[in-house]
Amino acid sequence: MLAVTAQHITLPSGRILWTEVFGAGSSASPAILFANGMASTTNAWNSLISSLPESFLATHTIVLHDAANTGKSVYQPDLPAPTLASFATEARSVLEYLGFEAGYWVGHSFGGQQGFVAAAQDAQFWKGLLLLAPQTDRITPRTISSMHAMMDVFAADPETAAYANEIHGTPGPSMAARNGIYGAFAREMALRQRSEGLALAFRALLAPREGDFAWRHMRTRIVMVFGGKDEIAPISEGLYALGRLEGVEGVQGQLVVLEEAGHWMNWEYEEHTKEEVMRLVAGTS
Repeated sequence: MLAVTAQHITLPSGRILWTEVFGAGSSASPAILFANGMASTTNAWNSLISSLPESFLATHTIVLHDAANTGKSVYQPDLPAPTLASFATEARSVLEYLGFEAGYWVGHSFGGQQGFVAAAQDAQFWKGLLLLAPQTDRITPRTISSMHAMMDVFAADPETAAYANEIHGTPGPSMAARNGIYGAFAREMALRQRSEGLALAFRALLAPREGDFAWRHMRTRIVMVFGGKDEIAPISEGLYALGRLEGVEGVQGQLVVLEEAGHWMNWEYEEHTKEEVMRLVAGTS
């Protein structure tokens, strides 16, 4: 069984976050931090990580975390409401708490949106980013309507059970033909959540407007993967981001399109995602 160190850690901001650490890499090498999508928790990545080669895990450290007020992290309404900037800052703080001086960022959806902000905050710390179906600072109408619909569900169901049942069937556009395991994962993640914490995270996701991101400061390698059947983060958002990054000194922007993928590509295309992670760390395209 893959060894994991799982614990709550308290950051300088006062946040108490749930973390899971895999692998046996040296703290002198960058860790690989995974950032969850909206309403996702650390178990969104467990299948992918368990499929990584033992040789890779013997030389690299992977860090999963539930962001502020979500998943197994402590709900702290007494602290300021989280923002995209604070999510990104606290992700870096997680790695620093664990003794790392640099990292790679792997984020899905909302976790990918946070990655853009993290790169702008400190491109020197983040040696490369793999962003799967990320939202940008140009929030799509489908995302806005989806987020508001979910917040309405949460308002009527503080324990998120109704939401969990709703997404049990098909959490992604091209999963209907699958065996239901993805829906079970999605339901389990939803049941880990507090509706109040997710509502705060939704507001952070929806806060930026086009042009808000400090694109010119993202001086690192950024690989963006979009699905051709994704309505929440469509390919047009990848093209928009690539255009924003064009000509930025030090940026290596790359757009990958999986024509048959929906929004949950980390499950639908787990093998491809795994290969992208290893390519990112190896510095290959």
